Amino acid sequence: MSIIIKRLHHEQISYKVFSQFRRYQVVTHCWNRAEGCWILKDHSVIRDWTEQELKYVLLDLHRTVGFKGIVSGLFKDEKLIGFSAVESRIFGKLKEYVQLSHLHISYESRKNGYGRRLFDHACDRARDLGAIKLYISALCSKETITFYSNMGCVEAIEYNGTLAALEPDDIQLEFTL
Repeated sequence: MSIIIKRLHHEQISYKVFSQFRRYQVVTHCWNRAEGCWILKDHSVIRDWTEQELKYVLLDLHRTVGFKGIVSGLFKDEKLIGFSAVESRIFGKLKEYVQLSHLHISYESRKNGYGRRLFDHACDRARDLGAIKLYISALCSKETITFYSNMGCVEAIEYNGTLAALEPDDIQLEFTL
């Protein structure tokens, strides 16, 4: 069994490569902010990508590469089982953040340490871009926030207003590189 992470360029970001990737996630609880505190609430939904959403993700990954960001794929025996995208634009009052815009592990490959491996790789790529901190606008599901907390992420000290407005239910996180 061969596991590799490699940088993806435009030609590798294709429907053919991504078509077997399973975004599927059963969400039962989500974090919500109420009166200045984070509260875990029941929230039952199945998250998955429709064909149209997958096409949007592919366009977004192409945009990242086009703006000199870094898209990486995690492959197991040549099958894509995870991917990440680190944006190139440095932002924040002290110009220290870059955004981790995507980090996904295919449903059947979760709970095997691949997420940590891909996260560590994304951190290395963020350092390559000159960042001091990684900024993540994360799905508020219990599982997603638990993953990022286990990686060492904390609530962002400085919110990016544009990113927070795009996904108002997301939790804004950061990781010091």
